[in-house]
Amino acid sequence: MKFLIGAFAAILILATAAPSFAWTRARLSNVDVALQIFPSDESTFTTRARFEVSGGQFHGFDLAPQANARLIADECYAQVEGGLRAHVKVKVKELFDGRTRIILANKESIHDGAVVFTLVHKINLQESGALYKHNGRARLDWTPIVWDHGTDAMSVQVTLPRTSTTFDFENEATRDYVVQNRSHQSVTFKKHRTVKWYPMQVVIDFDKELVLLKTTPDVISDSAEKTESSTAQVAAPEKIPPFWVTVLPSIIALIGLFLMMIKVKGVHKIHADVGVASRFKLLRHTGTTARFILSICALGLAAAAQFFGSVAASVPPLAIAAALWLLDRSEGTIIPRPGGKWRPLATEEVVDLRKVLAAYQRRRFSVLDISYGLGAAAFLAACAGIIYCAWQVKSDFPQSVWGIAISGVIWVLPIWFSFTHAELPVDPTIESFHMLKKWKRGLSKLVGKLNPDAEANYWIREDEQGPIEIRLRVHPAPAELTGLEIATEVIKAQNTHKVRKVAILKMLPGTDAARKLAACPNAAEHHLTPDLQEEIIVLRNRRGQRDAGFTPLRNALSLIRG
Repeated sequence: MKFLIGAFAAILILATAAPSFAWTRARLSNVDVALQIFPSDESTFTTRARFEVSGGQFHGFDLAPQANARLIADECYAQVEGGLRAHVKVKVKELFDGRTRIILANKESIHDGAVVFTLVHKINLQESGALYKHNGRARLDWTPIVWDHGTDAMSVQVTLPRTSTTFDFENEATRDYVVQNRSHQSVTFKKHRTVKWYPMQVVIDFDKELVLLKTTPDVISDSAEKTESSTAQVAAPEKIPPFWVTVLPSIIALIGLFLMMIKVKGVHKIHADVGVASRFKLLRHTGTTARFILSICALGLAAAAQFFGSVAASVPPLAIAAALWLLDRSEGTIIPRPGGKWRPLATEEVVDLRKVLAAYQRRRFSVLDISYGLGAAAFLAACAGIIYCAWQVKSDFPQSVWGIAISGVIWVLPIWFSFTHAELPVDPTIESFHMLKKWKRGLSKLVGKLNPDAEANYWIREDEQGPIEIRLRVHPAPAELTGLEIATEVIKAQNTHKVRKVAILKMLPGTDAARKLAACPNAAEHHLTPDLQEEIIVLRNRRGQRDAGFTPLRNALSLIRG
């Protein structure tokens, strides 16, 4: 879970960072904007942004969303200062969150020097609320592109369709600007050392006859018109997400919570079957009801954070709600139980064991487990559903895409990837029978080549508490051997359990066959019985934890025959 939280934090930091040159040494030095107002329809504003690159490979930058403005990609280009490339084509790419990525075409880059990007936008000033009727005149109240970097200087030039008899811009908004190139048709404002995220605002009054204004009431009342510092502007209507989009991340989180509770309930039963106590990692002494209430409260905090537009703030409560249901890994201790004689299993006992094995496997099967085929299909279906929901809202509400993705991924990962089949505690006796059941026919076929009368049967050792161990025993044993048995071992490999087979060969001590088998590469154990009447050699895979199959036994039998 710590890795999950760290990974999501890194993703959010990278996703919310505006510039695509974050890993280069590039500085935005100057920005010059020229706005040409037309009498009707769309006006044009051209932005020239100069970047000084001193290291790394600078490809371009990300442009913040422009309300009611349309970028004309065919008219955009870049110019490298002091280089042979006077004009370089740029590539424009729309990002899912509304930003626009501006990069040099053909994978070009700048590692040292300066490059000037020229961007052309079309904008309807009246629809965006920047041009309206005010006090019997036309007022332009406009803010150009907002940059998330400070600059040495920024200028905004406004050009009217024709000359205006009165051209007034003496107001509070432009008080700190340096006025240049002032005329009856055009004016340029300049500001030195601009601060990031602090845009230049231009407020100009001119003759309303120069533009065709729609019939709308004045946006400033008579009392407010007397105040020279008033710079009110008609804001463009903000697109409000519908209710289903707002609550969709919360619905996904609630579904994930209930699926996680179902998964935990099944794991609790599996622990109980093998006599192992299961505990949660967090708040071990907290009951299920209190844990559910805490999870709901955490999901409520996450929903509130996403409702107010902060997706990053919703990650910690979502992660806490999921972490409350993570179980701690507890291993049961297998205490050796002495006593109990070996006896063959009757046919009806084998049938009963098969029924117990089927019930054991049904209890451990889950569609919320990635290690099963149906579990993998369910996981892919859940991911497809989350992607589909995000795709439906990505164009209109990009902020909601992150909420849907984060709510889904934080719950999907622990549901399908925690406590998979191999990570669950096992019953050694049933696991042994399951493994030997697959081996019985193959073992009979292998030893039948040496002795046609040989047959492999189940043998069991038990006491008053129940079965202790099950083995396959070959009778009669192949020549040179007094006994041949196949046993199983349940081993722990990091966080998973694995079952591997071992072959137990018994023979008279001091024989040539015993000396040959003792030198076999897979002979892991070699000792005498307590009564010194038999020599025992145990064959297993000595190269690792994986099962070696029939290979060690086949090689040993071939060695005896040779």
